[in-house]
Amino acid sequence: MMGWGDVKLMAAAALWLPAAQVPIYLILASLLGLITGIIWRRIYKSDEFPFAPALSVSLLCTLFIAP
Repeated sequence: MMGWGDVKLMAAAALWLPAAQVPIYLILASLLGLITGIIWRRIYKSDEFPFAPALSVSLLCTLFIAP
């Protein structure tokens, strides 16, 4: 379940990015979140994990690496 902080971060990222890069951002955030979730579940044995780091890293990658 996403908290309201994650939703606000996604909305702010969509405002910072050009419209063509928003799908790249969402796909990259989903992949990083999936990897983070798998690792988190194996280490901490918990179903809930922080998604904001995946959103932040994917935003930085999309802003500075993606064309």
